[in-house]
Amino acid sequence: MVSIRSEQDFQEHSFSQEVSVCGLHEEQQTEPQSIAAWPLILERRSADLAIRQSLVRRMIYDCRLSRPLVDRLWNDLDSFAQRGRVLSDRARAQVTAIRLDDGEIQHSSHLPPGPHARRLSQPAIDEGVLKRFRLCGWWHTSGHMFLPTRAQNCWGYGRKLLKVGLLTPRPLAMIEERAGPLRFCSSVLTEFVPGINLDRFVQQTEPSTQELSRLAEDFAEMWFKFGQLRLSHGDFYPGNLLVTPDGRLQLIDLDRMNQHWFRHRHLRQREKDWKCFQERSQQVPALWAAFHAAVLRRESQAVGNEQGV
Repeated sequence: MVSIRSEQDFQEHSFSQEVSVCGLHEEQQTEPQSIAAWPLILERRSADLAIRQSLVRRMIYDCRLSRPLVDRLWNDLDSFAQRGRVLSDRARAQVTAIRLDDGEIQHSSHLPPGPHARRLSQPAIDEGVLKRFRLCGWWHTSGHMFLPTRAQNCWGYGRKLLKVGLLTPRPLAMIEERAGPLRFCSSVLTEFVPGINLDRFVQQTEPSTQELSRLAEDFAEMWFKFGQLRLSHGDFYPGNLLVTPDGRLQLIDLDRMNQHWFRHRHLRQREKDWKCFQERSQQVPALWAAFHAAVLRRESQAVGNEQGV
C-alpha cells in the first residue's frame, strides 16, 4: 500500500485553488455573464463553461458545444439518446455511444498512433458517450434526492482528474432533473475514448513484457496519486480501466468516486478498492504480477524520496 503523506502535503495537493460554482468545484476563468430567458430559464456563462437552469432542470456544459446540440440535450434528451447505439443497459444506468453531427463540437485531436493502434478498433469520428442514471423505486429515489447525483460525480471528478494529470474521458455536459434543491434522474455526456478494457486487452492481445510494464507503471502512478489526494474509486477493477491505442490507461465510471477528508475513512475505502482490483486481476496472472510489482516499486520509491535516499 502507498503511504499517506502529511496533512500539509495533502493540502498542497488538494483542490484548494478551485472555487465553487453552483455546487461544483470549477476553475475560475473570467467574470461570468448571466443570461435570462423566459419562462424562468437562467443561463450563466464563463470562458469555458456554461450553466443553464430552470425550476425542473439544470445543465452544466462545455462552451465548445454548439447551440443546437445544447438545445437538444436540454429540450429532448430522450430522442437524442435514441440516436446512438446502446453499450450497456442496466436497471440503474444506460450507456449509449452517440455520433455527434459535424460542427456540433470542436474535438481535441485524436490520440497519436501507438504500439497498440493495429490491435484496437478505431471509433467513428465525433462520437460521444451518454450515460443516463435512473432511480429505482420510491425508497431509492427518496434516499438520493438530497445527495449529489452520480452524473455530478462523473462531471466533477472527471474534470479534477484531468487537472492533476490522470487520464479519463473529458466531460462535456451534465444534466439533472430537479425540483428546487431535490435531485432525481441525471445524465452525463463525455468524449468517446477509443480503447479496450484492461483485462480483455491482456487476455486477447497478449501484450509484450515491455507493453505490459508500461501499463503497470501508469497504473502505479495513478494509484499513488489516489493516495496523495485521498481519492477512492468505489468500483476499482480492470474493466474500468481502458487501454487506448497509444498504450495508455484511462479511468472510467467515476460515479462512485469520492475524496475523503478523514484519513481513517480514506484508508478503509482505499483498502476496499485494492481488494476489488486484486480479486479481479488475479484471474489474469500476468496482469496481477506486473501491476503488483509496479505498485511495490512506486511505494519504495516514495519512501526513499521521503527519507532523502
